[in-house]
Amino acid sequence: MGAVVYSGLQAEHNATAAPGVKPVGIMIVTRLKAQADEVVSDINAYVGRHVAVADHTDSRATPEQLHESDIVVITHAAYTRAKETLSGVNADRWHRLTRWRGGRRLLTIIDEALANVVEHTQLKLDELSRVIGHITHEMRLSHAVEVNALETLRECMLFQAGANDGFGVGTSLAWEAGGSLEDIAPLSIMSCRALAGAPRASS
Repeated sequence: MGAVVYSGLQAEHNATAAPGVKPVGIMIVTRLKAQADEVVSDINAYVGRHVAVADHTDSRATPEQLHESDIVVITHAAYTRAKETLSGVNADRWHRLTRWRGGRRLLTIIDEALANVVEHTQLKLDELSRVIGHITHEMRLSHAVEVNALETLRECMLFQAGANDGFGVGTSLAWEAGGSLEDIAPLSIMSCRALAGAPRASS
């Protein structure tokens, strides 16, 4: 495949680059472990020396191999798991894959679309109410912003559920990934009514 030729040419360029020219490390992501092994074998055969290494559960690369290899080839599953640990205590796994003797790997080639990388999370109104009911006074004092966000979300969900009762349809609220509690907390019931287009009660 084209990635094999391109990666091989880049590895050769890295070896002959003039001083001061930053080498380009490559990560290739394949669907299957057998494909990863095949890509590594093809690249090394094309270049005529070991410039690529596979890293998966059947063939773990050593830290030295990951550091020295121009190209590392992993699977979709390994890529997803490594990304999930990026902000946790196992973040070194991601750094080992994406960094080498030339610095940060500057190119990632993903063979076929990544599967199962979109996660959906659901929260039902009764579950939210049950959680809020278990919040102690001490927790309310120490996590006021978070508790306020949960209570505001419940109030919005209650309003939307009431507004839809007469139509016989379900109710869902959605927000973009990455939204913080600070984004949710300032909401008020009045803003929920405005979004829903409901008329305000007269005083």
